[in-house]
Amino acid sequence: MRLKRLLTLYSFILLALSCLSLLLKGLGFFFFHPLIIGNDQSVYLAMGQLLLKGWIPYRDFFDFNLPMIIYLSSFPALLGKLFPLPISLLFTLSIYLWFLLAVSLILAIYIRFRESKKSPKDLGLLLYILLGFAYFQSEQIIDLGQREYLFVIGFFPFLLLRYFKDSTTSEKKDNEALNFCAALMAFLALSLKPYFVLYWLVSEFVLSRLRRWQNVTGGKKKTFNSTEVLWLCLFLSLYGLHFLLYPKAALDVLLGQALPLYAAGMGWYETSTLACLGGTPENFTTTLLFCLSFIFAIPLLRRSALIVPLLTFNLTAFALFIFFSTSWTYRYLPCHFSSLILLSVEVGLVIASVFQMLKPLPFAHLLVRLLLPLGMLSFCLQDTFASFQKWTKERLTSPSFSHLSMGALGDSSTREVSPLLRAIIAHSQKGDAIISISTGVFPGYPPIVLANRRPGSRYLHGMHVPMLDQCLGETSDLKYKEKLDRVVTEYGDDILKNKPALVFIQGGPVFEVFASRDFFRKYMGDYFSLGDLGFESMKVYKLQKSKDVPATGQELLLVKRLLAGEKPESLAASAGVSSIYLRSLLQRTEAALEELLSNAAQGGEIALMEELKNARLRINELEGKLRDTQTIQVIQKKGKSK
Repeated sequence: MRLKRLLTLYSFILLALSCLSLLLKGLGFFFFHPLIIGNDQSVYLAMGQLLLKGWIPYRDFFDFNLPMIIYLSSFPALLGKLFPLPISLLFTLSIYLWFLLAVSLILAIYIRFRESKKSPKDLGLLLYILLGFAYFQSEQIIDLGQREYLFVIGFFPFLLLRYFKDSTTSEKKDNEALNFCAALMAFLALSLKPYFVLYWLVSEFVLSRLRRWQNVTGGKKKTFNSTEVLWLCLFLSLYGLHFLLYPKAALDVLLGQALPLYAAGMGWYETSTLACLGGTPENFTTTLLFCLSFIFAIPLLRRSALIVPLLTFNLTAFALFIFFSTSWTYRYLPCHFSSLILLSVEVGLVIASVFQMLKPLPFAHLLVRLLLPLGMLSFCLQDTFASFQKWTKERLTSPSFSHLSMGALGDSSTREVSPLLRAIIAHSQKGDAIISISTGVFPGYPPIVLANRRPGSRYLHGMHVPMLDQCLGETSDLKYKEKLDRVVTEYGDDILKNKPALVFIQGGPVFEVFASRDFFRKYMGDYFSLGDLGFESMKVYKLQKSKDVPATGQELLLVKRLLAGEKPESLAASAGVSSIYLRSLLQRTEAALEELLSNAAQGGEIALMEELKNARLRINELEGKLRDTQTIQVIQKKGKSK
């Protein structure tokens, strides 16, 4: 008996060390790459910052999501005010705190039922579940902190508590503190998206059927006799009632604009089922894990009833992913997570079977009990060590980017700095307003929040623009035209009011929507183009200052000096104009000359002065075309001022 306890303690310690090794690997990645944060998570973080400033969701800034994610994001936003570290790294640390809270609840569940005289037979599988948790956490990078991530991590302790309370006949007094904490975390998780409640309802239904099938409690135990369920129902009810505290204007936007548009316009992002299941390596891996966990679950159902709620959760996640038909990896995250947890339990059951088979062979049994945990720990340590070696090498061989320009301490690899982040830092100051309009949250976010700039519009992203455009194209309903016109007008009003330092607009459908509504002539008169960013088709416009535009008489002379080879920086200093404008002028002039030469009837060389003359004429011609597309260039503005 003493040897058995020692072996159990030995296995537990090595399992704990394996989990710590995996967590160290996962967290270590973000210390080597402190600017890494998911696109959606970064915009939620920006909303959390606005919430701390007193902005009211939906009235003062627009979004499709229910406000719980904004409330939760205010915590890392608060940390950003207290600590001079990159906001992305503080966000990661807050997410790891969420994970550790969930792990603490699972350990509390294990201790609670371990002390019971009639503890469940499959309680030991919780240790394998913890290993699955740690492995899942170690591989999360871009989807770390997504709502689906927060949901599965926060809801699973509650699901496990519900199962083990139904699986024991112990009359021991209930742990009300554990019930309350599990219900509170489950409430925060379920409130992130309305359909998350389906996971709970389906799980409760299956657990009620399982109680009858097992006949553990003689049919006396009911769902609403459990205090954790009552707490959860109370929390959800209060959350629903709290919307009554919102201003009418905010509710009108949420219920009358945001949610209906999301339901009608999601077709813009939908794809085929096959593309969802295997369109990316990540989704293909998840599909494979789902199939394996499902296949192995069937023969192991009789070994442990714990497989039933886990398999139910997994099937629910898979069905919902297929239903929504979007290939975003985070939408597949609940299925990925539950497949890993189910596989962890299945591995635990297989190992228990092997131990049982080896009992008649004491030496072989002892050898396996000693070597298996040691092998697992060795693998985890080797993987963590190899990862740290790789990250260290990459960091030492890559140029450094200082965080001081973003108002934070430390530095990171230049590989983490996107072209849009570089443009923001180069052409704006800390605290300046920035607007990014594109078909998604990316590429405007994370750069805007990383650079410590503030949103320049009530619309932090432009997802609603292509959605409205698609609804208008499919239905020809005038209400969508009116909404799209209003969105463009509100963007313009925000530009006139907030004077953002930079405006990024994505080429393609989004640009066409704004150009066709005379947006650039009406609202962008104080801005000049920096040209194409060369990244995600983004066009950049900068707020014009007095030194940004030269006198009209200087224009041709500047072109001559630029084409003669003088550097824009030195010319800017001598002429008293912005080097940004000169680069833009040079780009346009060179493009015009190249087109003229390529279209010449006889080809051949053209004299330099003739080139300049034709270039000037070509630029004047371009003014008319740019006016038609509502793209205001510096030369056009100077012509109008005359």
